[in-house]
Amino acid sequence: AQRCYYERAAADGLSPRLLSVTASQTGTFYAQTGEQLRASPASPRVDSSWGEAVGLGAAVFDSLALLHRAEEHAAANEYGHQVARLAAGVKRLRSALAASAQAAPKGRRASATVAPVSRAPLEAALARLEEAHAQADKDNTIVYLEPLPPASALSPVRGKSIVRPHSDPLEALEEEAAGGSTARAPCRLRGPEQASQ
Repeated sequence: AQRCYYERAAADGLSPRLLSVTASQTGTFYAQTGEQLRASPASPRVDSSWGEAVGLGAAVFDSLALLHRAEEHAAANEYGHQVARLAAGVKRLRSALAASAQAAPKGRRASATVAPVSRAPLEAALARLEEAHAQADKDNTIVYLEPLPPASALSPVRGKSIVRPHSDPLEALEEEAAGGSTARAPCRLRGPEQASQ
């Protein structure tokens, strides 16, 4: 539901501030789901693509939060901060893409019911952030000449929850599995280019 709210807000062209806090919380929800998946006693019975899907979701939305916060910096004439935020987003996505590529070949259980996780949304978000970073860096290098703060000096993007999360996201999956029905595959992440248009 949080992701749906973000996608609607992006489609409606709402403020970068709202988009950054909503995207950040969406990434946090994905990360928390991943942690609960790994810690759950049902984890061995859950297809590994679930963990990969939520990991990629966390990376995409964490980076979108940085992109929108960078837009805020640009509006406030804080060009060094804008470039630094975009660089952090690019780094986060490259790291997630590399980890996903390394994890894919090993340990993947064959499953006739679960589709492979698409990396396309992550790749699209990476292309979007790389383009924004290249332009902002060029503008800063040629025109603004602002120093870039180190990543550690950037304040974190604090998320804002629009929805109330389920207390145990694995509970429904475990109940469904106990009832003998087939667990649904994780939904494919729609590309951030779709969410922001």
